[in-house]
Amino acid sequence: MSKVLGERIRHLRRSHNLSQLQLAEGIASASYVSLIEAGRRMPEPKILRAIADRLGTSEAALLEPEIDREHQAQLVLRLRYAELALANGDTGEALRELGDLVQHNSIAADAHWALSRTYEADGRLEDAIGEVELLLDLVRGGTPCAAELLVLLNTHCRLYREVGDLGRSIDIGEAARREVAELGLTGTENDVRLVSTLAGTYWQRGDWASAEVLARQAIDLAEQQGSRRSRGSAYWNASLVAEARGQLGEAIALAERALGLFTEDSDERSIARLRTDLAWIILRAQPVEVTRAEQLLLLARARLAEAGIEMDLAYCDTELARCHLHLGRIEQAAELAADVVRRLGERPILEVSNARTVWAQALAAGGDTAGALAQLDLVIEQLRALGIGRQGASLWREIAELLLSLGETAAAVRAFQYLADASGAVAPAISARRVLV
Repeated sequence: MSKVLGERIRHLRRSHNLSQLQLAEGIASASYVSLIEAGRRMPEPKILRAIADRLGTSEAALLEPEIDREHQAQLVLRLRYAELALANGDTGEALRELGDLVQHNSIAADAHWALSRTYEADGRLEDAIGEVELLLDLVRGGTPCAAELLVLLNTHCRLYREVGDLGRSIDIGEAARREVAELGLTGTENDVRLVSTLAGTYWQRGDWASAEVLARQAIDLAEQQGSRRSRGSAYWNASLVAEARGQLGEAIALAERALGLFTEDSDERSIARLRTDLAWIILRAQPVEVTRAEQLLLLARARLAEAGIEMDLAYCDTELARCHLHLGRIEQAAELAADVVRRLGERPILEVSNARTVWAQALAAGGDTAGALAQLDLVIEQLRALGIGRQGASLWREIAELLLSLGETAAAVRAFQYLADASGAVAPAISARRVLV
């Protein structure tokens, strides 16, 4: 043990740029420190405590038993196998392995990072957030981790956006940007990704002015930084902002530019998600290029199904069901949208409402008015419970138009009112009826 202790003290002393004389000053003689480092002396408790304080560590850390190298190698190998299972879409196997690995201190941080990604792939976003928050505490406390601080900050912001808590996501993102500035990391690749993520959150909330400012900042930073991935992220979110402003031609051009950058960088998951977003924009443009959108979605689906990333796959399948509707494949559209709803369950997220709405449209197109209205009732109930803001405005429009087509005028009027509320319109203090009277 004395040899291991001596090696640890020597390593820490050198990392602090201290000589043996400087470390020993006021504690013991330099020769005594030399003997400790050589493993020929076991220091007294009070001397060990003083040395630990000077080296910025604890007695317990210095005295912790040496980890068997073979055992450590086995732990690392198990972690790699768990990450491989995740990459292949086997979240069950990854969860089983990682549940044990997080108990081993020597590898816990990296195991928690893998666990957060596994939870996300499995659609357990709240659990993923919990893992990221634990890691943020560890990393800020000095624990080494495969995910650096900026990666964790970006993931934290993005996960709250995906779970639907946009206010919390924005608070986290803005606080993260301040922290990045304090650390002098503004303009780095991961900072660009953080700005892009925050722009996407403002876009989802319907604050398109803030989203556009941040998207332009992200593009400027990315062009200076030079990374294809960060530039792709910036153009991606700028595309969404353009779509929100009704500039669909520009939105498609920006998305295609982002797709080209990601394709060159071989980021398969981002490519798949971007293809889905591009198809989503194309399906809302005029004229609708349904065949092109379907081709993009089928390419995206193949990758997402292979990776087993449930939330991304659900989004892709919902838009694919929309393609089926455009092409007159009513039964396929209904089956696929219903399958998305079943897979997502009763999670309080906007994607469930999107899928239910497409399901209702398919049922209505097939003549099942009662079934369509039943699904719309569930969508309206969920949207009102979620308190969805501007990011739900387009969905309210779809609901209102479908209700009108089904002859449900009163319900359609209420949906248009919800649309106005979601868009931020203020109700008049005096109605037109009262003015006319």
